[in-house]
Amino acid sequence: MKRHIEISTGDGFFEPGIPVYLNRVRESFSMYEHAHDFVEITYVCEGAGMHYIGHDTVQVSRGDLFFLPIGVSHVFRPVSPRNDRPLVVYNCLFPSEVLAELTRFYGMEPAIARLYEQLGAEQRWLKVHDRQEEAHRLFGSMFQEYTLRSPGFMPVLYADIVKLLVWMYRRWNRAGEPGSLPASAQLEELLWTIRRDCHLQYSVSEVSSTLNVGDRQFTRLFRKAAGMSFLEYVQNARIERSMDLLTSTVLTVREIALQTGYQDIKFFNRLFKKKTGLSPTQFRKQALGHASV
Repeated sequence: MKRHIEISTGDGFFEPGIPVYLNRVRESFSMYEHAHDFVEITYVCEGAGMHYIGHDTVQVSRGDLFFLPIGVSHVFRPVSPRNDRPLVVYNCLFPSEVLAELTRFYGMEPAIARLYEQLGAEQRWLKVHDRQEEAHRLFGSMFQEYTLRSPGFMPVLYADIVKLLVWMYRRWNRAGEPGSLPASAQLEELLWTIRRDCHLQYSVSEVSSTLNVGDRQFTRLFRKAAGMSFLEYVQNARIERSMDLLTSTVLTVREIALQTGYQDIKFFNRLFKKKTGLSPTQFRKQALGHASV
């Protein structure tokens, strides 16, 4: 079924002489997925829910911050349609020309300007997380300036937008580039965690959200990095652990299956034979027989 995507234009937001728009809105299920002809920075200031960005689905909560270039479609959804668990976000909108002017006028380092230029050219989004309320304070300041319109509010708004762009770049630079896996150290930590705790139940959505990438991006890039799918990697880690337990303990096959994350013993037996060519019992007998020679 074809998705309905609305196109939002800056004409409906920007006032003459004020090429910036800010609001604070409670998200609902009535909003359609939409794309726009301006840049949007959006910040989750209350609650939790989902953010649908193109073909990606990202779990969001207070502190999540997104840079959305022109052409990227998205929509927020709260956890529940009831008003008892609201999802509230700040939105900062401005034309791409303003972004280019600010990066030049404030003398941003080429690497910072290049990041946002690349995101725009490739229509890729960026997510970072605000752990120390820095972005929260910036958005509060910008919203106040925009609402009160005190003398000199536009230069202050521009300065705060620049601070926000620099802050997002710094957070991104520590976490890894958008649309790819985070820094190699973080990837290695993830792989090591899966091998160590292979009995846990992992989901792509939870892991990708933790690593600040979308589900589809994570799936594609994990395969490229690990040489196999995320599911295959988890299964291999579990089978390798079960092989160790079969040869180093007297646990039953059922106990080993449970300790490696499988409640369905028949499924475990089928998967083990698919991976090794032997059933768990045959593997144990063969391994122990070789060990006694």
